[in-house]
Amino acid sequence: MRIRIDAANEVVTERMQRLLRFSLASVADEIDEAAVAIVYIHDALGMPLIRCCIELRLLSEAPSIAVEDVQSTEHLAVSRALDKALRTLRRRLHHAA
Repeated sequence: MRIRIDAANEVVTERMQRLLRFSLASVADEIDEAAVAIVYIHDALGMPLIRCCIELRLLSEAPSIAVEDVQSTEHLAVSRALDKALRTLRRRLHHAA
């Protein structure tokens, strides 16, 4: 499984890589590539937010899984997006079996 992370700095990239490797370990044999983009945005009131977009490209012929989440911290945004992606992947694997 390859992991590609697009983040603002190296510290965030390394932290996210460790988190992804740990979280995806149980389904790593199903994933070809995990791509993560972390984008810093502002809401309508000017409050800073972090958008995390995760795309899981699978080894099978199934379509990729793409999710996103917006939260106030990087860790929350990545954790919630990762939870959504894993739920979707496990649901697909369960229905395929």
